[in-house]
Amino acid sequence: MKKIFQVLAGCMLVLSFGCRKLPAPSRFNQGFEYQPKTAVQHDLRREGDSLHVYLKFADAGFFSFPKNLQVAYTGFVNYEDTDIILADSVRKAGSRILKTEDGVLFDFKLPVARLKFPMVLQMKLVLRNDPQNALYHDVRLSATEGTKPYVLADAATNLPLFRNYVRANEPFLIAQFGVPQPGEFQRYETVFGAALPPMASQEKTVAPTLKKLQTISFLDYIVSLSEIGLYGIEIGGKSVGGVLVESANFPELVSAQDLIQPLIYLTTAEERNKLYAAPDPKAAVDKFWLGVNPNQNEARRLIRSYYERVTAANRFFTAHKAGWLTDRGMLYLIFGPPEEVKRYSNREEWIYLVNQNHNQARFIFLKKENTFTQNHYELVRSPYYEQVWYDMVEQWRKGTIGK
Repeated sequence: MKKIFQVLAGCMLVLSFGCRKLPAPSRFNQGFEYQPKTAVQHDLRREGDSLHVYLKFADAGFFSFPKNLQVAYTGFVNYEDTDIILADSVRKAGSRILKTEDGVLFDFKLPVARLKFPMVLQMKLVLRNDPQNALYHDVRLSATEGTKPYVLADAATNLPLFRNYVRANEPFLIAQFGVPQPGEFQRYETVFGAALPPMASQEKTVAPTLKKLQTISFLDYIVSLSEIGLYGIEIGGKSVGGVLVESANFPELVSAQDLIQPLIYLTTAEERNKLYAAPDPKAAVDKFWLGVNPNQNEARRLIRSYYERVTAANRFFTAHKAGWLTDRGMLYLIFGPPEEVKRYSNREEWIYLVNQNHNQARFIFLKKENTFTQNHYELVRSPYYEQVWYDMVEQWRKGTIGK
């Protein structure tokens, strides 16, 4: 758990806020949020004069003594600036904790009158008996996010799902606040390919308009969507977001055909064609990994490592397409979770140590506007990435990754 803690050098943010100048949010390393065991997720919903902030923590150990929990939040003008818009603490924070099978939920509300969009909300969680260590989580608040009128919610518990995807035929709710307004799902025809390598000179282009295939109305009742694909969400006649409908086992991939697809980052076109054409695709996938390392135990280790990364990428980076298809998902599969993640107003920066000499590889992802999601980032590609990319792919192909 210590790995997720970040200790502030110098002036500490205390609940009394006696120290006014605080480090800008961009100073913090948020890499732990992309580790499955320490992930932090959030969702937002506008509720009249308040903005409801929902949080989910994968690591339940931090909340073993909820009565000792203290939560403070600070609103910054942006990621780079130390100017503060608001600062306060959550009253009786320990009583707002809800432990579930897959994490710990926490929520609180902010008065909209004190917010200024865009801004950055940074939360600090500490335990009274261990005040020197703190867990930080930041939330980018744009006008779109600050007015979002719903959360995707579990049909059985009415709790937020903390994801922008559902599974085919999975019952869920478009949970609005107060008297619900009528809404519609707009299903679109989409074909999104996998991300290009980081040194690619030309990015794939996406058609400027998407063909609408179907319209489905909803209100405040339980809904389920049977067709896999991308759906826009309209409430009260306004576009307010979207949801991706995926297969029944998502974010995991289990079918042989699905297991072949993420190998695009490790294989040639000829190798993939042979895998798809094989009479027994599952056996062909196993043969591929045994070809990487004929030792069955090592082959199993490689398979487990690679597809665990696929699952994690789908959890963290799914946007208008599955997470493993995105630029961040591509880097995550090949390089693994980044050692450092720094956030700025228009981008994320990932830093990796790529060899024993502690040489760094730095990747920059620019935040892009997207009708369906606020989780869309594109990699700034460069020919300088070619060597480090092929070095990592070679480690996979030789079976030496992770050793």
